[in-house]
Amino acid sequence: MRSLITVLCILLSLLFGCTSTYRINDFSSKGKYYQNFNNSVMNKITTVKFDNDSLLTPCVYTRIFNDTLIFLSGLKNVEGQLFLSEIKNIEYNNTTNYSHISGRIILRNGEEIFADNIETYPDSTLHFNIRAYRNIPISNVKEVSYKNTLLGAGSGFLIGSAFGLFVGLLVEGGTGTKDSDTHSFYYYLTIQTIGSIAGMVWGLLQGYSYIYKFSGDGTSGGNP
Repeated sequence: MRSLITVLCILLSLLFGCTSTYRINDFSSKGKYYQNFNNSVMNKITTVKFDNDSLLTPCVYTRIFNDTLIFLSGLKNVEGQLFLSEIKNIEYNNTTNYSHISGRIILRNGEEIFADNIETYPDSTLHFNIRAYRNIPISNVKEVSYKNTLLGAGSGFLIGSAFGLFVGLLVEGGTGTKDSDTHSFYYYLTIQTIGSIAGMVWGLLQGYSYIYKFSGDGTSGGNP
């Protein structure tokens, strides 16, 4: 029983260790936090989670500048739709070709969307194609995350190995006799190997997550 509890504790610690979460309170200032974020997400494919829990992924470029998150969506020809009541102003780039009009849509929450083919529909909605770059106040961002697949594979290997050992101990009752030592050795070796391979594949698919928290998660404090 003691062996089961020990392996279970190791397994749980590994499971909770598959994510690194950062908050502004972990740093001496907001500037340091933003600097760490910008360095960390450089050349990474990120997922942006907004304060309404909606997600945008993949983002092939992400950076914070002057309390504004600037990101470049990897999606092409993304269609957007907004209610006119959500819009503060639209700054058009041209006013002659109304079928392919483009410009900057400024929302009441401060978000800016650069769009093409902007068109107003009779149901008081605005339809458009989102351009790649977007700006949004950091106060409207809940978190930004990215994954490291190699670290995920390593963590998955350890988790799978520990899980295999746990299952083996559970099936064997956590005890063994002298006559069955050789059998137990190969039994545990086999089940741990299977668990390790399965865990590595799972970790490779899941990845090791790095999460940067923003609004509503203790990130409003700190010095500038």
